[in-house]
Parts: sequence; structure tokens; C-alpha cells
Amino acid sequence: MLLRHVSSKTSGIITRHWAWDDYLLKPFSEDEMYYLFGKYFSKKAAPKKITPATPDTAASAPPAQEGISISLKNIRMFTGDDDEALMGYLESFSAVNKASLEKLEETLESHNVQDVSFYAHKMFPGVQQLEVKSLAARLRKLESLATPGAAWDQPMETLVQETIRDTQGMLVTVQQQMEELDLLKS
Repeated sequence: MLLRHVSSKTSGIITRHWAWDDYLLKPFSEDEMYYLFGKYFSKKAAPKKITPATPDTAASAPPAQEGISISLKNIRMFTGDDDEALMGYLESFSAVNKASLEKLEETLESHNVQDVSFYAHKMFPGVQQLEVKSLAARLRKLESLATPGAAWDQPMETLVQETIRDTQGMLVTVQQQMEELDLLKS
């Protein structure tokens, strides 16, 4: 596969001449890149959507987490579908987001708008990689609302509360996925 830094009409000819299987020209979108990588690197397993436990099956699961799901498609592509590497990623993701979640919960008391923006920005890339679209959208909105000089108001408080609730649900799902990977290893 060839990723060209120069975009030209002759790239297809060059690619075939030098026996490359495929090529991607700049500028390319993230979706195009994942498609091309997936075409060659993810033949083992189809992308898998995981739905979190409901309050009936996990006592610690908050009721509002229904409908939160994650996708490991992007992470599996980058880990080469290696369950051990995937487990390492999920453990790191979980630890970082638990710490960020605690800080977000503190902002409900402190009303520190800059902290909200910082932790929303910190959490966004990982949440986006797991394709938790509703949570990613909330994090982006929190980033944009928390500008220098912005005051804490009721819409921001509600958005922070919803973000906390959905992050808790997502982390329960990530934990379930890690437990499933542990069972497969045994």
C-alpha cells in the first residue's frame, strides 16, 4: 500500500508500475484511511458492537446508560486484531477516562469552566476512536462552551451531568469487554 504525499493523476499508473496493491492520495479523510487499512488488515474479525449491561444485569450500572455502545473496529485495526494489545489499550483508556470522569464530577462542585473544557478535550480522541458518537458530540460541545470568561450556567451543568452519565455507561461497557477478553485468554 502506498500513501503518497503528492497528489497527481498519474499515481494510479505509478502504483501499478511498482506493484503496490493500493494507494491513497492526499488530502484523504479519516474514513478513507480506515477503509483502506481495513481492506488489508482486518480480515480476521468483523467490527463488533458491544452493548453495555442494563441495571438488571449489573448493579453498578446507572439506569441512563442504556443504548451506550462502543465499537472496537478502529482499535482492532491498529492493534492488528491482537487481543493482548487490545486489552492494553482498553486498560489505558479506562484508567485515563476514570481519572477524567472524577475531575468532571469535581467541576459540578467547583463550577470551573476551564477544567470542563480541558477534560472534555482530553477525553474526546479516545471516545471518538470507540465510536461513541453521542458522547463525542457532547464532549465537543463542552469544549466549545467553555471559552475564556464563560460563566457556568444551567445548560452547561446539564451537559456536564449527561456527559458524566454517558461516560460511566461507556466505562461499564469497556470493563465488560475487558472481562470478555480475559475469558477468551483463559
